[in-house]
Amino acid sequence: MSWIVVKFDGEETVEAVPKTWYIEKNSQCYWPPEGTVKHVIIDFIKKKHQPAANWMLYEASVLGIYDNYKKAQQKANKARNTNILSSNNEELKQKKKHDRKKNRRPQNKSNSEYELSSETEISLDDSVYPDVPIEQINSSNSMRVENNTRKNNQSKVITHDTTSTCGITLPTSNTALSYKSGSTLEQNTFERDKFEKRVFRELHLLSLKIDDISEGINALLKNKADEVKQSVCNEIPEIIQLFPLNENSLAELEDWLMNSEDNKTILSQNLSRIGGSCIKEIVRRIMYRVFTNEVGMSYSWEGAKKKKVFKNLAVASVILSAVRLNKNAQECTDSEIICFIKAWLVRSKDRFNNNNKGKNIAPQRVEIEESTH
Repeated sequence: MSWIVVKFDGEETVEAVPKTWYIEKNSQCYWPPEGTVKHVIIDFIKKKHQPAANWMLYEASVLGIYDNYKKAQQKANKARNTNILSSNNEELKQKKKHDRKKNRRPQNKSNSEYELSSETEISLDDSVYPDVPIEQINSSNSMRVENNTRKNNQSKVITHDTTSTCGITLPTSNTALSYKSGSTLEQNTFERDKFEKRVFRELHLLSLKIDDISEGINALLKNKADEVKQSVCNEIPEIIQLFPLNENSLAELEDWLMNSEDNKTILSQNLSRIGGSCIKEIVRRIMYRVFTNEVGMSYSWEGAKKKKVFKNLAVASVILSAVRLNKNAQECTDSEIICFIKAWLVRSKDRFNNNNKGKNIAPQRVEIEESTH
C-alpha cells in the first residue's frame, strides 16, 4: 500500500499523500514549501516525488492506507466533509481476511503465475502510475551484485537459477554475467595493486641503496678533508720564520702566497692558533705577530694620505680567514675585522714613536752625567 490519507493537526486539513512522505515514528508528514503551485503539488503526489531538503515537516495523523491514489483521494474528499472515514476499519478488516485466505492458498502455482497475480494485485492503477522500467531494476541489481562481489572478493560465478528483486525475476545468465564481469574487474584490480606494490618496493630499495652510497661518499670526502686539514695544521711553513715582516720580507711573503692557494690556507690555519677572546684581541695579536710598526706606518686600508693600500695585499685576505677560524669570531663580518685592522694601522706611528722615545732619552742622560764630571 503506497498511499495514505493524513490529517494535518495544526492546519485541520486532510490530504492524500504518498506513504514515503510520512514519518511514522515522529507522526510527521512532509509537505512542499510555501509558494509551490497547486498543480505542481498534485503532480508531486501523483508521481510519488521524494521529499526535498527544503520541504517542511508538519504534525499529522494517519486516517487510512490505500493501494492507489484514486481511492485515497476519494477517501480524503470524504474525510474533508465528514472528518471521519467510516468505512476505513471495515476495509482494513476485509483486507486482513483477504490476506489470511491468500496465505492459505496451496503452493502449487508456477513462478510465472504467482508473479503475474502479484503484479495484478499491486498495479491497480497502471494508467496513472506506470511501473518502474525493468532495465533500470536490472542495472541497479547488477550494480548491487558487482559491489557485493568486490567487497567479498569472490571470483566464482553464482549458480542460482533465478534472482528476484521487487517482484521481478532476473535470468540466471544476467546474474552470472554480472558476477563474471565483477570477478574479472576484481582480478584486474588485484593484479594492478600487486604490480604497484612491487614497483614501490623496488623504488624504496633503490632509494635506500642510493642513500647508503651517498653516506659512504660523504664520509670519504669528510675523512679526506680532515686529513688535508690535519696535514695543513701540522705543517709550519718556513716563511713564518720571517715574522714580524719588514718591507723586504713582506714582498717575499706576497710572492709565496701568490704561488698557491694552499699556501694561503696553510698560513691562515697557523695564524688562527694565535688565539684571542674577542675579535679585537684576535686581530691585534695577528697584526703584532705578522708586521712591524714600520710596515704599519707605510700602509692604510684604503691607501689614504698617499700611503700604500693594505687591502690589495694577499696577506690581508689571509688575516680575514684566520680571524674567522677562531671559534670566538666565527660569526663576525668582514667589516668588523677590517675596522680593527684600520685601527692597528693608524696607531702604528704612535707605537713606533713610543718605542723609540726611551732609546733616545737614555744616551742624553749619559752625556749630561759625563759633562758634569
